[in-house]
Amino acid sequence: MVVAPTTQLLDTESPALVPGRVEAHGVTDVGLRRQNNEDAFGFDEELGVFVVCDGLGGHAAGEVASSLAVQVILDEFAKRHAVTPMTANDPLGAPYVVQQSALRSSLRRAHTAITESQNEDAEREGMGTTMAALKLMADGVLLAHVGDSRVYRWSPDAGLARVTRDHSLYNRLVDDGVLAAGTTEQGFSKRNVIMRALGLRDHRADIRAIDRRAGDVFVLCSDGVSDMLDDTQIAEIVAFFAGDPEPTAHGLIQAANSEGGRDNITAVVVRLEAAGSEARAAGDDAMCPAEMSGLAGPEWDLGGKATPAAAPRVPASGLCW
Repeated sequence: MVVAPTTQLLDTESPALVPGRVEAHGVTDVGLRRQNNEDAFGFDEELGVFVVCDGLGGHAAGEVASSLAVQVILDEFAKRHAVTPMTANDPLGAPYVVQQSALRSSLRRAHTAITESQNEDAEREGMGTTMAALKLMADGVLLAHVGDSRVYRWSPDAGLARVTRDHSLYNRLVDDGVLAAGTTEQGFSKRNVIMRALGLRDHRADIRAIDRRAGDVFVLCSDGVSDMLDDTQIAEIVAFFAGDPEPTAHGLIQAANSEGGRDNITAVVVRLEAAGSEARAAGDDAMCPAEMSGLAGPEWDLGGKATPAAAPRVPASGLCW
């Protein structure tokens, strides 16, 4: 199990994942304008659970809410795995209803833990956290989210797709027909206002199942990524690294900082049953930001491979992986 506390820069990978089945890597960074990092992430490779949270409430409260939610969600799955015979041998092979129940229960417990913490300390009143979670199953993937933390899916053939929809004021006004036609999310002045979060009155999570395809890459991220980078930029970075989790996660962090880094930035990248021969290998051939900045160009093949003269627009900053 990997649980990442909120820090200036935290970089973790999963050494215990079964080669050829799942690979995962996560990075969190404070960004360029914030003093504290209120993001948190964690995952349990054996149980196939991956979580990103973005705390709110200011000062230390946001840090508490996000870290608490990640820990409670992972702990709930670990406890269920320990006592449920149905999942004793293969936690990914448990029936859908069992895994959905575990996911819902973990989110309820996380919300309860946050509200109890609020009651114990007046300075934590109003704190909460957004959440994006992914639970692998043998034949599918469960997705859950609250607020504006997101999950994307990418594959070489299909490209990038956003598979969650933000619980934001923007989307609420779109649904209600209030916004004028043509008003874009990027152009909406209150696009960071969210309508749901764990710890708040409306803490409802959207949970749904999607198919599981060999070679799929999932990106879980806080709005520190999605506010700084549009979907095309995210697609460019994932495609350039063929979804290799470690350089992809670093590339997203670097790119978000290069666009201003206005918020804390977190990305967890999960690749399913990736073929090693098709993925860019991390190591001597992997590029650091300095090398990538020298290759930057406007032309991209978003079908999964970068053209020779193109690379993500990531600045040289001295951080290599």
